[in-house]
Amino acid sequence: MKTLLHSGLVATACLLSALGVLSAAPLTVMVGSEDLVTDTTGTSTANITAANAGSLSSLIKAAGSAGSTDPYAAARYNPRYGGQGSAGSFTSNGVTVTFSSSGTSDSAPTIDFTFTYTAFTESITAATFYIDLSDDDDNTLSFVTDSEQMIGPTSPIGNSGNPSTFWAAIDDQATGNIDSALAIALDADEIADLQDGSYTLSGTWDASASAAGLFASNRAKLVIELDESASIDAFTSNDYYAQPGQSVILSWSTIDADAVTIDNGVGDVSHLTVDGTGSISVIVNEDTSFTVTATNVKGSESAEVTVQVGADRPNVVLFLVDDMGPMDTSVPFVFDGNGDPVTYQFNQLYVTPNMESLAANGMRFTDFYAQPTCSPTRSSLMTGLNTTGHAVTSWIKSNGARQGQYAPLNYRNRGFEDEDEPTLPKWLGAAGYRTIHCGKGHFTDQHDSSEYEWVEDPRFIGFDINIGGSWMGQPGSYFGTADYASSGRPSWLIPGLEDFHGTDVFLTDALTRKASEAITESIDRGQPFFLYMSHYAVHAPFQPDPRATGNYDALSGDNQDFATMIEGMDLSLGDLINYLKDPNGDEDQSDSIAEDTLILFMGDNGSDNRLLNDNALPDSPYHDYPLRGMKGNRSEGGSRAPFIAAWAQPDASNAFQQQLTIPANTVEDSIAACWDIPMTIMSVAGVNVPEGVHTHGTDLSPYLRGEQGEHRAQEVLIYYPHGRDGNDHFANYRRGDWKLIYLWEEDRFALYDLATDPTESTDLSSTNPDKLLELARGMAQQFDEEWGGRFGTIWPQDTTNAAGVLSIIDTMEASLDLDNDGLPDLNEDLDGNGLVGDGETDPDSSDTDNDRTDDYTEIRLGLDPLDANSSFVLQASAANANSLNLTWPSAPGLSFNILSSDDLSTPTENWDVLFPGVSAGDTLPETVQTVPVDTGTQFFSVELLPE
Repeated sequence: MKTLLHSGLVATACLLSALGVLSAAPLTVMVGSEDLVTDTTGTSTANITAANAGSLSSLIKAAGSAGSTDPYAAARYNPRYGGQGSAGSFTSNGVTVTFSSSGTSDSAPTIDFTFTYTAFTESITAATFYIDLSDDDDNTLSFVTDSEQMIGPTSPIGNSGNPSTFWAAIDDQATGNIDSALAIALDADEIADLQDGSYTLSGTWDASASAAGLFASNRAKLVIELDESASIDAFTSNDYYAQPGQSVILSWSTIDADAVTIDNGVGDVSHLTVDGTGSISVIVNEDTSFTVTATNVKGSESAEVTVQVGADRPNVVLFLVDDMGPMDTSVPFVFDGNGDPVTYQFNQLYVTPNMESLAANGMRFTDFYAQPTCSPTRSSLMTGLNTTGHAVTSWIKSNGARQGQYAPLNYRNRGFEDEDEPTLPKWLGAAGYRTIHCGKGHFTDQHDSSEYEWVEDPRFIGFDINIGGSWMGQPGSYFGTADYASSGRPSWLIPGLEDFHGTDVFLTDALTRKASEAITESIDRGQPFFLYMSHYAVHAPFQPDPRATGNYDALSGDNQDFATMIEGMDLSLGDLINYLKDPNGDEDQSDSIAEDTLILFMGDNGSDNRLLNDNALPDSPYHDYPLRGMKGNRSEGGSRAPFIAAWAQPDASNAFQQQLTIPANTVEDSIAACWDIPMTIMSVAGVNVPEGVHTHGTDLSPYLRGEQGEHRAQEVLIYYPHGRDGNDHFANYRRGDWKLIYLWEEDRFALYDLATDPTESTDLSSTNPDKLLELARGMAQQFDEEWGGRFGTIWPQDTTNAAGVLSIIDTMEASLDLDNDGLPDLNEDLDGNGLVGDGETDPDSSDTDNDRTDDYTEIRLGLDPLDANSSFVLQASAANANSLNLTWPSAPGLSFNILSSDDLSTPTENWDVLFPGVSAGDTLPETVQTVPVDTGTQFFSVELLPE
């Protein structure tokens, strides 16, 4: 090899929602009431429960009366039957009330109602006590004016000012309202002073009421009405996402408020509040939170609404199917050399017309990779990271147990438990999206078998809405008749589907219906939405979807059930698209949002079709399957998944589609992976990943627009350091059409050319040592680039290689020199780990320090190939009037040719040899040669001769 060193050439080596704080309405307890309480104004008030009344919960649903069918256990007086009276009593946890009555039947009878009070066991801060004298029809017993009084214990009680009069309260006959002047309001201390004893309400009855036939009987009941501070029933905006300068309408509903105010420059809106409700239009120019405050003398309450402001954004549906491979559909994902689709037995078996329509409207990817199992893929979809970054390297067991004999010590076997995890729904939510999780979660394990914990809810990682998600990786049952449950997997682990319990609605259909409802809510709120439609189907247990109509007579058992579930999944896709086209269901698509909605359809790992085999081809008649293996395998069938991208309704005039025009019925054969999906969604949504957040994914939008060329590195690393079904802990690395598999337990590589051998039938590792070394080093470097600083390296605990280090030493034959720099790779990668370590030259680059002299030449010249400042400089200095001294770095034993030319554009091989075979100096680290010069321009070059 000859090396040219040019004079004067020096090379130097040169990144909310409307909180509506809902408060119960003003609370009224009717001691002895069984169900709904109606006060004397006729206003229905809900029962007080432990949730909304705290210590007063024991007053609800008092026991019925003794010897009486009267639900109020009240004393009854009937003037039409000669003053016959009745009595009743009951006990309600801490309060004992006994009613009795007596009276006369003359024209001005006296009627006494007596009750016995036993002190409350709870702490009550404020209340109003009165006697209600009305029947079920709101007819009221009328006393002669000012004749009634309440006689109580002789000691001073409350604020009556009369030791013998506790209180008197009746319904005002004219208005039907409580006479507040006669009701007694007590504070906490006064309530505490109430003494046990018998209280009698006595008064002269107005006989005219009976004469008028208004009612035949009256009864008395003790009523305790709590004095409440002002509360807010609701605070909403008609839009929760708006463009700058847009008006939104804020609406509120308050209870017992004397004043209502809204901050952020809105001010006092009491004058806009009628019967507790009001609204106002405000203009928003940026994300703004509004707080409404309702106030009365007892206190105040506040609620907040946040309106986010930004540009119009498209809706996105990520339609994820569990355990579905690229062949589990009637849509072909394999094409011949002419670009024509190739169909296989499975393509002809399954019925998926809606997938066919989606593919016809958009683009399908033939070489799309998910992870080998579900939880790693789902974690990648949420973070934009490969498993090497998020550290969820295996599916999560229900008990969080570690998996695999040599599983890494620091992998996240319990999944996402950090509430600060950077995730896609958080990024989109911050930009105004309403984020909806529907279906399977499986982001963590079961933390408590007796209850559903917050960490198990997908809202924990940033979703606004959760329908059906928990720690579970599969349902107890797909049947509504079983409440979607089984032993060990209760129905509450699929929350939000209670409406379908006990029905014949299949789980796939139930989730689709609820997803549509959630989209409707987003439309009503004026928000763009991100729907993560994460079906449990077609994961086991395999159960027949009753909506399937395909002919699957050739199959039986689980295989037939699997086929019906595939069809049911496709029906869900069609139902969802049809809903987007006609949200209100009136068969008029003027309200369509399908044009504004991008659908990304994918599987979460290789197929779990039971007609497939681990790391082998299927049996006849499905042996034409173009991939080897299935879910969890190291073979391509373990991680290849279907991926289709299309607008729900193509429309060339739509602004969003003009920004991302997806050519119809197109096919992309470039490598892509599940961790690219979040980056693509963020790009389509016009949202930036927060600063400082590390991701591995690439935006696939240029592919979706049909732009020519490669827009993503054509390589993918699949890492599964866990044994499954006889599969060793493995890593797959694909670069272009070449695939390398590394098996840790065996410290062995396997090499395949997928272009000529897509079924991975012939291991080429022994016949292609150079390609093996190239990919082995690429795998090691990909690992090194992707490890997340948060978790460090996540090597398996391996018995062959110390500390689990990826060793490529056995792949490096002595003669291999992949960068052709004259240095064998064994001499460059001294520790054999595929990385450029301290003191090592780069075996993939002939010029490690980028100083324009290859590593081997620098070593021969006595220079440092790792230091760009230690470089060849050919210096020229005047020797005399007719000659120059040329000086250059050298080492003893080397020989050089001195070349010259009067035209720098002349190829160096055509330069004149001025001095051949100049020997290097024997002692100095440089050589000096005197050369003659002419009067014209001359150029000189030094050529290092081979050894």
